[in-house]
Amino acid sequence: MRGSGLIKARNDFDQALIVLKRRCGLGAIEEINLSDSLTVVAHPPGLDTVIVAMHEGSAEIKALEHGVDMQKHFLRMAKADRYPMMRLTGSYAIQTQWSNEWLPPSSLIAKSAAVQVGIQIPIFDGLNAKGKISKAVADLRTAEIELERVERDKELAVRQSYLTLENALMALDGRTESVQLAEEAHRIALVRLTNGLATPLERLDAELAMTRARAQLAEALFTSRLAAAYLELAVGSSNLASLTGTD
Repeated sequence: MRGSGLIKARNDFDQALIVLKRRCGLGAIEEINLSDSLTVVAHPPGLDTVIVAMHEGSAEIKALEHGVDMQKHFLRMAKADRYPMMRLTGSYAIQTQWSNEWLPPSSLIAKSAAVQVGIQIPIFDGLNAKGKISKAVADLRTAEIELERVERDKELAVRQSYLTLENALMALDGRTESVQLAEEAHRIALVRLTNGLATPLERLDAELAMTRARAQLAEALFTSRLAAAYLELAVGSSNLASLTGTD
């Protein structure tokens, strides 16, 4: 009765290992030592803390923020074309002409120096400055919209992953209680069978219920671990416990 289920479980396990080896680029005969186990996932910190960590650790958001700062700088440079410009220039010249000596006499050397200060006020530049400013404003707005879109999408992904993990942990608590109840029912069935108050069929039913509860618990553990991995991917942190400073 249990042989077919056991064979199916072994085949599913072997098939899962083959798929894992293929994704890792390993041969079918190579051994794999699993580095993870179905342990209980700790509850993540508060949602606000997780969202702040996402904003601070996201390389994409940081790159877009730098892009916005760059466009603001370009806008300031474009507006500077409309401001008055002050120019300060200086010159010093020496002029002479001789033909007899190696060096000219001092009476044949003419020297001159000049310093000029001027202010240039742009009056009409063919709308060149206006075009540059309009383009800089448009580029800045485009960068800001892209930053807002990425922040909104990432925050939504974090919220969805966070709620999925919370639901998985609540389901895990329920499955844990179900296993405890099933184990207690199995223990009582064994006591009743020993005392002649139950039949072997009742013991088998209790054992089957306990086995199903344990299988459902393992599935709930897997779901919670997967939900935690998706949340870590959305946040960009490999350890959610580090967000609160705990191990």
